[in-house]
Amino acid sequence: MATGPNIKLTGGEATPAQVDGSPDVFTCPNFILLKARWVSDDEVSICVLCGSKFNQIRRKHHCRHCGRVLCNKCCKDKIALPQLGIDEKERVCDWCKPIAELVSMSRSSSPASKLEAAKVLSGFCKIEKYLNQIVQLGGIQTLVSLSLDESKQTMLHVMEGLQILSTYPPLHRLLVEAGAIKAVCSIISRTNDPDSPVLSSGITTLMVFFKSPELRTKALDDGVLDVILKLCSSQNSEINLLAVSTLNLIVIQTDTHTAIVDSQRHALPKILYLTVSEDELMQEVALKILGQLSCGTPWHKHRIVQEDFSAGRCLQIVLNSRPNNVQILCNAACVVANLATSSDDQDGLQELMISVCNLLQSDVCTPESDLVCHISRGIANFAKFAENGSRLLGTIECIMEKCIKSQRACVRQTGMKVILQLLTYNPSDAVINMIREPQYFMRSIIQEPGLLTSLLDSLQQITPDIVQPK
Repeated sequence: MATGPNIKLTGGEATPAQVDGSPDVFTCPNFILLKARWVSDDEVSICVLCGSKFNQIRRKHHCRHCGRVLCNKCCKDKIALPQLGIDEKERVCDWCKPIAELVSMSRSSSPASKLEAAKVLSGFCKIEKYLNQIVQLGGIQTLVSLSLDESKQTMLHVMEGLQILSTYPPLHRLLVEAGAIKAVCSIISRTNDPDSPVLSSGITTLMVFFKSPELRTKALDDGVLDVILKLCSSQNSEINLLAVSTLNLIVIQTDTHTAIVDSQRHALPKILYLTVSEDELMQEVALKILGQLSCGTPWHKHRIVQEDFSAGRCLQIVLNSRPNNVQILCNAACVVANLATSSDDQDGLQELMISVCNLLQSDVCTPESDLVCHISRGIANFAKFAENGSRLLGTIECIMEKCIKSQRACVRQTGMKVILQLLTYNPSDAVINMIREPQYFMRSIIQEPGLLTSLLDSLQQITPDIVQPK
């Protein structure tokens, strides 16, 4: 227990235990802690625990673990301290003993001793008054090193302890440095029972680390992605949802997309199948993941289109459904709108384009809804490609009604993109369809100062102010 940057906890500040060598005790489980500063007898006149004044009868004693000076009453027990490289029994104080004894016990070759150490240490994690001792005396490192034990009960207690510790944000950095993420992943990987509480505790713990960009990167480096992808096909629906929710946090980091799209664990088909799950929350989250993935490279979009076709056109099934949770349709429309930008996949997207157009004309899609934002964006993206022009002409009346007349700027703007694109490909038919209420289209142009400026600049190029007489 050497000096280092203090951590503020509920019970005050704690100086974390430091390891001699690499702090990653999952990789190096037989760790040795650096020894604490040895407090000189001259520095103290009273016992730091009970406050009794030292005299000729009440002698001074050093705790071999924390290095402080105490009275005999508060520092009378002796235990071996292999975590400090001390195999003989040495004097420890009452403050250090509960945790130091468990850390020492974890070094035993006896499975029963390891189990007892994990069980009691995990129990102490639930009691805030012991949190400082756990941090300062190597309790975190001990839980991580015990994660390598093959006993299911030991792994369960270790997971419980790490989950509790992960709820304290000041400990996150320390947990990550000690190898806690690797420990959690290792336990999950070795748990074959889909109903084991270890899995829910483990995923919940991992989710904590994905809420911080810095920790998210470290978690990915420590192998979380492969573990989560495995659990996305769990037979337990609760575990399945937790895993997919965690994956949703993972895909925020765009450099993970290729690993997911090209995963040997067939992650993309699994995610697509979940979009048609009977659980609407599962559908919503799975579609949100696809929404993130569809923002990636042309290859990522192409793979989603391919796998969706192979999976039975899951996206079309969702768009043609009427779920109670409208966010499902919003997320599905968002995915299709992103995919619609793929020039190489327009043939494979035709049925999705029709479904999006039908959804625009339905009652569920109102002019001010979030759904119409994604649908109008999708149609605008489809309209960029000339081969879609004739099929999209029939949407102009609905675009005028639900987009051009909308109070939402984003909806009006995408509606205008659709009409302008269609005017480019087929001006006569497009004009006939929109001429019924041209004032709304003109009003939309006027409401966009930037658009007016661009039109004037373009006209200026082709209609000069000064010309020579012929």
